[in-house]
Amino acid sequence: MQESNYMSSRTNLMLLLLLGFFIAFDISAVIIQNLSGEAPNAHGTKVDMFTGSILWMASMIALLTAVLRYPDIKRFALWLAVCGGAAALAIDEMFEIHEQTVYIVGEDDYIKIVMMLVAVAGLYLLYTIEKPSKKVIRFFVVGFMLHLCYLTIDFGDGDFFQLPISDGVSYWAEEIFEMLAIQTYFAGLIVFYMTQAQTNKSAVVVEKKGFALNSKNLPA
Repeated sequence: MQESNYMSSRTNLMLLLLLGFFIAFDISAVIIQNLSGEAPNAHGTKVDMFTGSILWMASMIALLTAVLRYPDIKRFALWLAVCGGAAALAIDEMFEIHEQTVYIVGEDDYIKIVMMLVAVAGLYLLYTIEKPSKKVIRFFVVGFMLHLCYLTIDFGDGDFFQLPISDGVSYWAEEIFEMLAIQTYFAGLIVFYMTQAQTNKSAVVVEKKGFALNSKNLPA
């Protein structure tokens, strides 16, 4: 009981510090972007670099989680996939690779729909395989809602429909909602890493040892 309370207090402290970190991070991103003189919707902007750096951090957390989930191959592979996906998104965010799809399908927003479907599939697999805690689930749900807000503003700039807001507000809202969505997903990942990544590991080892012993005792 005392250990559980200690873990909960430590997790809450970490989340409080993470909140302060991201507030300073976001303010810095907005200030540096404004000082650059570039429009926030331009390619490879300063705010894109900030957003990409969060995705790289998420990729690292997923990789560390994968290591802790070994030797459970299914969980290990799941977290390696999350690691690779976050790294791919980080590269895309920094170099705007998805923009090139406009020359293939005529619209660069279609790939974002595919990315959303991949995110849904990933969240479903995490839920069914890992059975995350309610706190982790809450972060993922909020992150998903912010993700939907980002896509709504992105699609509502005239590509699919038109929102009743100016272009300047739309560009900044899109970047801010994208950054907030990624940061909320990141918070869910780090809470899982701190509270659940090392659980069940010993159980898996014991289960495998038990299976090996039972196999030896089977009649020839």
